[in-house]
Amino acid sequence: MKKWMLVLVAVLLFPFTQATAETKPLYRIEENGLFGFIDSQGNVVVKPEYSEASPYDEYGVAVVRLDNGQQALLDTAGQIIVAGEEIWCNEISYLICPADGNDEEDGLYSPTTDTLITFDGMIWDEPNTDPASTRVLVEKDGKYGYLDRRTGEIAIPLQYDAICYDWTKTSGPTGFTAYDYLVFHEGYAIVGTEGKGFWLIDEK
Repeated sequence: MKKWMLVLVAVLLFPFTQATAETKPLYRIEENGLFGFIDSQGNVVVKPEYSEASPYDEYGVAVVRLDNGQQALLDTAGQIIVAGEEIWCNEISYLICPADGNDEEDGLYSPTTDTLITFDGMIWDEPNTDPASTRVLVEKDGKYGYLDRRTGEIAIPLQYDAICYDWTKTSGPTGFTAYDYLVFHEGYAIVGTEGKGFWLIDEK
């Protein structure tokens, strides 16, 4: 098996960001313009075959660019978790748009629970998503609702015409000041229905 010396500049510049108790650190390498990963002993774990590759995150997930131009999530064994046209990440999840080549379906991967959910429509998982929330905002045919991010099941039906993304709860559910949230924050979200205005809902 080919080994790499840890004195290589590519290794020193792009280390694994953080290792969990379950995940051993991996280090990004570059060979002929392609990226892969080695372990701390210099063993190649993921051979250099990707034109782009992020460092692994603390959950053991990396984002790579495939030959067909899609992006993919890679586990520490080098296996593809899911692929899509574009992948965005926040502190708790990865948003895949669209997922696995289905132009009508978005995906959401939560590395803490190793859960991949898909939705036949648009998933709104914002960078400022509340880590404590189990709800993820979805939209289809102009209607908004919420999925349970743990199961992918519809938790709050798609029945709202609009959602409010410029609020924050100050002293109870009646006081608000400017904030930028499209999703549940501190257990609450503001939704609206045409002709009836906006109101506050909880995660139930």
